[in-house]
Amino acid sequence: MAEEGRWFWQQPDWLSTPILSDETYAFANQLAESERKLLGDMGVELYKATIVQSIADNLHCSYAIEGEKLDENLLRSSIMKRLNMDIPDWKPSGMSRTDREDKAVQAALFLLNDKEALSPEKLEEAHAMLKTEERGTWGKFRSTSECIRDAQQNVVYEAPPAEDVPELMGQFCRWWNDERVTLPASIGAALGHAFFVVIHPFEDGNGRMARLLADKAMALGMGEPYRPYSMSSVIYQGLSQYYRALDQLPEENGIQRFVTLMAHMQSDVLDKAMIRMESVKNMEAVISIAEASGTPITPLGRAMLKTMALEPERKIWTPFDASRDVRDAGDEDPWDVWNDLVKRGIIQGKNIVSPAHLSSSPNGAKRRPRSPHR
Repeated sequence: MAEEGRWFWQQPDWLSTPILSDETYAFANQLAESERKLLGDMGVELYKATIVQSIADNLHCSYAIEGEKLDENLLRSSIMKRLNMDIPDWKPSGMSRTDREDKAVQAALFLLNDKEALSPEKLEEAHAMLKTEERGTWGKFRSTSECIRDAQQNVVYEAPPAEDVPELMGQFCRWWNDERVTLPASIGAALGHAFFVVIHPFEDGNGRMARLLADKAMALGMGEPYRPYSMSSVIYQGLSQYYRALDQLPEENGIQRFVTLMAHMQSDVLDKAMIRMESVKNMEAVISIAEASGTPITPLGRAMLKTMALEPERKIWTPFDASRDVRDAGDEDPWDVWNDLVKRGIIQGKNIVSPAHLSSSPNGAKRRPRSPHR
């Protein structure tokens, strides 16, 4: 039996919108405005390419948090196929519907694209799509107790009793459908994320489902099914902070600290999304200048530059890495194209480079609003 008062779910009225500071609401509204501006500044082709990369990043990092590795190329391929999205110079890889990557994408798009009210049955259906191994029960709420232990076998979390899960999930869905919609997107996403993790309704996959729901809440708040950035990637980079904030939920102001951390992380990832957008625009300008000079960049070269521009934070590239998503290179050799781009000053270095048109702080890229709780 759970120790009385130790866990967040033992607090009265815990599964309801808490009182948060005025600064938290003001910052959430600033973040929403920044995201609207980011979306407004994107053209259609840039939006499509960014969405594919962002969903792939999100799933890759969300699964990595749980110790499971997914292939990013296969993720991008599945996203393009399932969204019927054609991106010039990129190729969908051959894959079967049984691949783990395709099942991960299927679950994500199922939740993100659904416009109806959230229900326990819908969550079980999405969870069934996450199944990557035979062990455990997928697509059904757990029927056993859930106790998480550390390496020394100390109990670090005990979830609510299994017999309470159906009622709690019904309550969660009512909160989601009625209260969450009245909140700024980032606050609703953070609270939904925390509530779901606390209930821990499934034997496995709870973290992945919670992060998908947070993405859904953010997307609903923006009126778009997808976001041009990956929250799971920044959570993965700050994993110790993320787990610490979840562990501290039962403490005084614990839920406030978790919401603040999620806002802080969203601010950071919006910075990166702005840098990515600027890097792609700069790449497009480089290609246009080359076209005007009478020495256009080849299709393989354009595809390589596009791949690098979509990952401006990456510092090490090779011709193999940069050409991974090329639809059809024809007779072009990646090394020949690479050396030509180096010779023309479009990229710098030999086989370890950063594109010349990218920098860690591109001109015109403004920092997102910073959290008042930093």
